[in-house]
Amino acid sequence: MSASGGARGLRPPPEKMIYRARWVLPVDRAPIAGGWIETQGAGGAVNIGGRITRIGSGQPPASAEDLGDVALLPGLVNAHTHLELAWMAGLVPPSGSMDEWIRALLAVRRVGPAGGVAEVQTAMSRAADEMRATGTVLVGDISNSLVSPSVLIGAGIGGVVFHEILGFKESDPVGAVRDAWVRVAAQPAGLRYSVVAHAPYSVSRELFVEIARRAGGAPLSVHLGE
Repeated sequence: MSASGGARGLRPPPEKMIYRARWVLPVDRAPIAGGWIETQGAGGAVNIGGRITRIGSGQPPASAEDLGDVALLPGLVNAHTHLELAWMAGLVPPSGSMDEWIRALLAVRRVGPAGGVAEVQTAMSRAADEMRATGTVLVGDISNSLVSPSVLIGAGIGGVVFHEILGFKESDPVGAVRDAWVRVAAQPAGLRYSVVAHAPYSVSRELFVEIARRAGGAPLSVHLGE
């Protein structure tokens, strides 16, 4: 059924917009010189959630906004971020081994940020804005504290927040995973959520099994080769 803007009780169809660019990079096929894309929904804007409905080359089928000498491509996906650790940027130097590096990271994390919670929030917002400004529109964010969802939503970034739990000697894996899902259920709408394991060296077999059992089709993540 199509909706008319003047019909009582029916919403008008989402706005369509067409954009031209020097290059269009569909990714699933060769680059298109002098291409155009048509978007629909979310105001039609390319960068605020509109869905691409058509692409082509040559003369667009309707009036188009010419973006000039630029390349248009799908938004980027960063499949593994730790937004809540953004405050640590530059504080953990490269190391000669994984053992040295993780010890240095944990030492910095134990001390914590000099500016407390405010510094953490500021660093997360800065990192999210930087991701968005450089073309990232979806992330897979690993979170122990679940402080990142509101920041991601505020920055207009979608994706999955993986609530990570640890416990190699967890005495109650069923309760641990249940409680993690309770925390996830309290998070704001607008993102997908999942409860996941940190790594094979920090999570028991029993906890892995319970995480998988409770996943219910939610995407999973693990630091397999860390």
